[in-house]
Amino acid sequence: MSLSVIQTPLFGGVNGGTFFNDLLSGGWPGQLNLNLNHPISQVSVAAGWEVDGIGITYNLANGSQVSFVHGSNPNTAVNLGATEYIQSIIGRAGYQTYYKASLVNQLTFVIVDNSTLAVRTAGPFGNGDESNNGSPFTVSNPIALAGYATAGTSALGLGGLSFIKSASGF
Repeated sequence: MSLSVIQTPLFGGVNGGTFFNDLLSGGWPGQLNLNLNHPISQVSVAAGWEVDGIGITYNLANGSQVSFVHGSNPNTAVNLGATEYIQSIIGRAGYQTYYKASLVNQLTFVIVDNSTLAVRTAGPFGNGDESNNGSPFTVSNPIALAGYATAGTSALGLGGLSFIKSASGF
């Protein structure tokens, strides 16, 4: 199955983190090892005043799974059923006045069931101080994550996110 992908700009900032791109870890561009019909089976989030960390579990084409954690260790999991996919991610990112840094302030996941067309949301995660810092963004058809993060327990483990998305949907 052939797939055209697009990578979004960075939402948030670098914040001293290390660059990551989950798609590169999967053999891209030489091969795309994701199950393109159901690329993501779980997203987990650590959040308070902003999004501190994100974890993601990918379904691979060979039937196995691989997981990554970026930033602080997540404590809230969102599981996707076998026929569900993340249709879009709605968020807010930019300068956080309290921390005086550009961060991911809030994330919400819109999940669609391909067999029933039922729609559900998970979140919002973050924006715990209700500051609404940063600018809103929406990303459709995400299949993988990239960005900047610092591993560990720091409350500011996630600096910014970029999304690799399907150019044509699923």
